[in-house]
Amino acid sequence: MTTVTLNGTRGSGPAPMTGQQQETLDNKIQKAAEQIAAEGKAGFYHHLEAYAMADVINLIDRKETEELYQQLKANIPVYGGNTTSYTIKTDNVTLVVDAGTGLRSEGAPASSEPIHIALTHTHRDHLDGFDIWGPIYFAPITIYGRRNNGKYLEETLHDLFSDDKWPVDPFTVNPNTKIKEIDDEGIIEIGDLKVEYKHSDKSFHPLHGITSYKITTPENAKIVIMTDIELNGKSDKELASLEAFAHDADMLLIDAQYTPEEYAMKKGQGHTTYDVAVEFARKAGVKNTILTHHDPTHDDFDIWKKEQLANQYLEKIGRPEDMTMACAYDGMRVDL
Repeated sequence: MTTVTLNGTRGSGPAPMTGQQQETLDNKIQKAAEQIAAEGKAGFYHHLEAYAMADVINLIDRKETEELYQQLKANIPVYGGNTTSYTIKTDNVTLVVDAGTGLRSEGAPASSEPIHIALTHTHRDHLDGFDIWGPIYFAPITIYGRRNNGKYLEETLHDLFSDDKWPVDPFTVNPNTKIKEIDDEGIIEIGDLKVEYKHSDKSFHPLHGITSYKITTPENAKIVIMTDIELNGKSDKELASLEAFAHDADMLLIDAQYTPEEYAMKKGQGHTTYDVAVEFARKAGVKNTILTHHDPTHDDFDIWKKEQLANQYLEKIGRPEDMTMACAYDGMRVDL
């Protein structure tokens, strides 16, 4: 069996929850409960624009604010604050995609088999987990990634720990580390995983572009990872090859950092809105879509509401019978 674990699902920077932020979150939920209690089902859809929460809807006609508040709170997940890191494990191999702070949840290998780490790009929020991940200093590790504008991947990784940036360079002290560069497109065979990769240029993500991965498991399930990619404003021609890459995937992890309103101020920063992500997934014929790379300014209520809006939008444009849509959270696990 292949297991996919999402150890970090935030984008741009880690987002630990403070006491004040928890209070703000609770106030948002309380306000929503009051609005729903006052206005009934119409208020529920107007204020939350939710797609489906039958257990909450059943309470609406009773107009019990406290019970609504407790039910809402119970249904809103704790999404977590770690930056991007996903683990795909089979009986024979461990593959990690990106090394954000979520990497710290990945333990040391149980055998002499190496941990393989595939990088989508080398922005800090996708590498910061190296600093705090114990196995990087001693375990057998193979890292895959692209060269940036002629700068070797090995040089980029060493630079993370150079001068006064960090006390120890693990890539120097660990003799079991291998660094392998990949091209713009290709296939890597990693144990019983087939890993296809495709690079998109800097118009999709600033400076050096972004690498997407399609991983085929021993069960012949296909997992596509497309984080840090700006699909908004792209032509059908520009999207065609990416849609073909993701076509018929069993699971698509896709960047959906912004709402359409936020995107107006964030255009060109290399991230997608939830509605465009939904359209892409539907057109590509994806079975299960997981929205990820959540904005660090969004609290649990904001992310939960994004999930409801995404599902509502999918219903509007026509949900295929077998298609699911959810927001990622730290620790989410899917067995394939």
